[in-house]
Amino acid sequence: MKLYFYFLEKNKRSCIRMEECEVKEKAKTYRPVNGFPSGFYNQFVKKR
Repeated sequence: MKLYFYFLEKNKRSCIRMEECEVKEKAKTYRPVNGFPSGFYNQFVKKR
């Protein structure tokens, strides 16, 4: 499964950077296969 991350780049005239990440879906979280993109510092993402 893929998750898409959007980051606001303040240094580059407020442009938006999009990155996708391959994740494994668990019961309550998403865990990265190879690591999250730079700028995202959590180990997992909770489902809602």
